Amino acid sequence: MPPIRVLGCALRAKKRGVFLPPKLCPTRVLRRTMPAPVSTRAQQFRELVERGELQGFEDLWMETLDVAPADVQAFLAGIDALESQGLFDKVGLYLSMLTPVLLERELWSEALQALRKMAAIAPRERGLRHGLLTAYRSLYADKANLEALLELAGVTEGKDLKEGVEKIDTFLGFTVGRYLFHPGGWFAGRVTEVDAEEASVVIDFMEKRGHRMSMEMAAKKTEFIADTDIRAMKLDRLDELKTLVEEDPVELIRCALRSRRNKCVLRDLRDRITSEPDVIITTKVWSRWWQKTRTKVKSADDITITPGANPTLELGEKSGGYAEACLRDLRHIATGSRRVRYFRDLMKEAAAHEDGEKALTGVAQSLIEESSELEHGPQISLAFLLDEAKGKWPVISPPDDLSPSVVVADHEATLAALPYIPVGAHRVAAVIEIQKQGEVDWLEFCCSVILGGAAEACDHCLHELVRAGAAEQTERTLAAVLERYRDYPRAFLWYLRNARVGKLPESVRQERMSTLLEKALVLHSHLDVAGIGKAAECEERILGKDIGKVFPLRDFEFIRNAFVEASESEAQNLASLLRNNRSLQSDLRDHMLANMFRVRPEAAKTEIEITDPLFDPNILYTTARSLEAKKAEYEDVVNRQIPENAAEIGRAASHGDLSENSEWTAALEKQGQLTHVAEELGDGIGKARIIDRSMMDSRQKVTLGSRATVTDAHGVRHEYTVLGPWDVDSNRGFISYQSPLGKALIGHGTGESVSFEVPSGKLEYSIVQVLDGLEEAERSVTVA
Repeated sequence: MPPIRVLGCALRAKKRGVFLPPKLCPTRVLRRTMPAPVSTRAQQFRELVERGELQGFEDLWMETLDVAPADVQAFLAGIDALESQGLFDKVGLYLSMLTPVLLERELWSEALQALRKMAAIAPRERGLRHGLLTAYRSLYADKANLEALLELAGVTEGKDLKEGVEKIDTFLGFTVGRYLFHPGGWFAGRVTEVDAEEASVVIDFMEKRGHRMSMEMAAKKTEFIADTDIRAMKLDRLDELKTLVEEDPVELIRCALRSRRNKCVLRDLRDRITSEPDVIITTKVWSRWWQKTRTKVKSADDITITPGANPTLELGEKSGGYAEACLRDLRHIATGSRRVRYFRDLMKEAAAHEDGEKALTGVAQSLIEESSELEHGPQISLAFLLDEAKGKWPVISPPDDLSPSVVVADHEATLAALPYIPVGAHRVAAVIEIQKQGEVDWLEFCCSVILGGAAEACDHCLHELVRAGAAEQTERTLAAVLERYRDYPRAFLWYLRNARVGKLPESVRQERMSTLLEKALVLHSHLDVAGIGKAAECEERILGKDIGKVFPLRDFEFIRNAFVEASESEAQNLASLLRNNRSLQSDLRDHMLANMFRVRPEAAKTEIEITDPLFDPNILYTTARSLEAKKAEYEDVVNRQIPENAAEIGRAASHGDLSENSEWTAALEKQGQLTHVAEELGDGIGKARIIDRSMMDSRQKVTLGSRATVTDAHGVRHEYTVLGPWDVDSNRGFISYQSPLGKALIGHGTGESVSFEVPSGKLEYSIVQVLDGLEEAERSVTVA
């Protein structure tokens, strides 16, 4: 019985006082007779599936089928929800309920949508082929030679109905005037003739005019594109595109985005506009044009643009103006430092825009609200920016606790945060603000700033020390930077950059380029090892990358200068460091070696003579237990971690748009780390030799496995066991034979004195006793 008649019966029964079951309550019947809005009904389907209420889903499906069968979008939303939960058996069942009703009511277009979905998800469902043929024949009854096209596509007969539906839809899409694109080099084209009898088309491609193709071949080799796609417009409306460059640049961006499925990064967009054939804007003027156009694009209410140097642009529905776009940008930025820099950039461009003040006010208020969650460095920059902004835009009124003087009041916290202040000028401004407050020993504070390594603040404080004539403090501070460079890597990087270009004051210590290169290579390797297993944005890895960027500057000028001034032994040592370096990218290392060969070819030819087989670089001595541990670590990396990482890369790549995919980037970085670790371990295991008692010296000389008791210059006793680099354990006194102390001890016996160099100077030890330490090492060794 139709629902409206059921409602009438229910109302009459209630009026007479007849008992009614709940499902016949007039209110419920009325609700079923009133079709719900599409969005509401679709949402109900989704919510029922998410809650696992499949019986409720079925009830709603049958109810909608009865009162609103034409609401195909709601049905398809329900199917998508089932599919997302993996309920594929239910998908075919519900679609097989829907399609006969649609066909019976002659809702051909709606039926075809449902049948296409069924072909994609459940192509073997009974009645699918009959339903498709009925829908196509009814909807395209006036299409010439339809039966031949259905047969050619494999819809009439064929095993794969999913592919058949895709083909017939493509064949039916070939109409005179339709634009296509040929990715093989013929570029855009336009259909000029359709021969239904021969199932062929004639297409005017940009690079091949009047080309006849079978529909089947055209379907394989081309793709349909919109007439507003930039590729289609290049074919026959190039002048219109060139007019848009100046008259409506935002529309030009829209045309380019349509050619990239409405979403792409700026680099791809630029290639679309500046590439052959028929260049619209030359690469030479692109940057200047984009700088002017960017603000207009941000004002467009149907284009979303993320922040950054290579932002993602997306063409969508209309969604607010410039101010709303700026707030949306801010929400897309992951870190506090980048959000603060975005606010700085917005201050520069806001004045030129009609809604600039509104946008700036909204972003400023958002940053003020989240300021307590910011780290101290970004918070300091925000305070200085807000102080500057309120002078230009009085509507911006930051709270008192965000004034520069308050934010830098904790001098120790500010000193620690200096390197992490995102705007360089604010590092100097923070230091000057602290100086104004007059609560610190200014010269000692300057020394601490230099050791912290915040570049602009270091420059300022070094000149303050020189201006004050504090030669002793300056020398002490720079000596710490250069001699304890592993402890102060950021400060060493600052010194290296300034020394390379001659920016250091003449009165301060000037380290030789060859010495700086040696320390930079050692520090780069140290940071690379320290960063293994840590996140891509960890401090060690960032500093390592920054040091690596110094080497190729000005066509490797630093490398050439270092080798030119190096002595023969220094050049030999640097060449050996470069050859054996595993932390640098191979192409960078090769370029550095090539520049070395140009200025010091003899360094490349000289081989270091191996006088002691103990120090043969092709042999690595270790204890048996350490070797077993390293083998187990190697097996874990190769057989577990690397396959897991490969799966991570696959999952991340499936998310799409690799240029903006942080998971994919992190997974690739981890792949490089794991490969590096596997190579290092494999190389070491291949060179490993077990330390045994046959190596012990019967004359009581220190050698591998010896336990030596020594006294230092103050008479303090120390015990060291000389083992391999894999056995090092400072808690047990296990040292490597390759270390400065290990090299110094080997070959010497009781009563002898040895000396060796350390960063703080030269040390001297006297050997008191030499014993066998191998048994203890094998029993209790802890792998470093």
